[in-house]
Amino acid sequence: MAVKPKLRMIPSGYKGQTATPPKLYSVLPADGTGDFTFDRNLNTATRINKDGLIEMVDADVPRLNYPLIDGVVSGCPSLLLEPSRTNLVTNSNDFTSWANSGSYITADYGISPDGTLNASRCLFTNTNQTIAKVIGTNGTLSYSIYLKGVKGETINISMASGSDESFTLNGEWQRLSYSDTVTNATININTFGGKTARDLLIFGSQLEAGSYATSYIPTSGQPITRSAETANGAGDASTFNDSEGVLMAEISALANDGTERRLSLQDNGTYNAVRITFTPTANSLTAVVYNNGANQFNAVHILNDATTFNKIAIKYKQNDFALWVNGIEVATDTNGSVFSEGSLDKLSYELNGIAKVYAKTKQLQYFDTALTDAELEKLTSYDSFRDMAIAGQYKTY
Repeated sequence: MAVKPKLRMIPSGYKGQTATPPKLYSVLPADGTGDFTFDRNLNTATRINKDGLIEMVDADVPRLNYPLIDGVVSGCPSLLLEPSRTNLVTNSNDFTSWANSGSYITADYGISPDGTLNASRCLFTNTNQTIAKVIGTNGTLSYSIYLKGVKGETINISMASGSDESFTLNGEWQRLSYSDTVTNATININTFGGKTARDLLIFGSQLEAGSYATSYIPTSGQPITRSAETANGAGDASTFNDSEGVLMAEISALANDGTERRLSLQDNGTYNAVRITFTPTANSLTAVVYNNGANQFNAVHILNDATTFNKIAIKYKQNDFALWVNGIEVATDTNGSVFSEGSLDKLSYELNGIAKVYAKTKQLQYFDTALTDAELEKLTSYDSFRDMAIAGQYKTY
């Protein structure tokens, strides 16, 4: 592309934080105007590093998380923003207190996903065998655990009697997870119903309130909470062109969780905004240009899967609006007005404190001109089949 973005955020490395308040750094503008103010309420958190290992990240440091496909790092990192969650398992990597652990568990037997000798061995000898841990929590919960076994073998995990979820192993470390609404949650890993797994490595047990699992929260003696993350306030009035421009994101929603999440180029109120929105409807995306309290462009598009990476761009100009997704123009409008001078002054992963975006972002760009169709096609397309496959979390090897 010949046109250079005015603001560009591309996670490409791991930086310690020295700024106050903490910052998520943008490549452009070079003077730091495009940096986001980042917050995780002084909490540490985990990420997957460039070596494919779980790594603890310091308090209020943004997480650049590397994608794994069957245990192998595949592709560049993305910015990970997650909601607040609590691991209700009080000793997340101690399986010696589980029921039947004396028969089946050997602690510190193998190398875990964090690269140290702290994975436990779980050795079943037959079908209809189980290890179990009573947690006692009610509600909509998500359980996750790292597990490694023989490729092709099967195992059950459940949070309540009679609610077994069956998983097929791939021979590498896998983070298995599922969600359910239960009463008096009791975690079970078992071979009921003829499941074939016998010799397993297990690590990192996590139970959290919510409809999907989030990144691993280690615990040692009590529940631990990771605070919600925010990244807001990039740019200023001189960064953005009120009369024309393009907002582009390569982004993956964490889940279809029935909430509204708005990536917003906006003013300090709620009357002017260019928004990329994941709606409460599964896989539904809206592109909105909202000027002086009225919609000028409002396009709805159904993604194949909102939880894989999609390249999305909104173009705005007087009587010339468009939405592009993955190299295709999916909506246009030739009737609508744009903003008065000084209206747009910040880019945020929310709309003034509401509709917070929890997602993975590979790139975020703003152009202060309305790009041509050829430029928009290139901007939102993948350079190769391999890149497209990685975005969809498919094997490329």
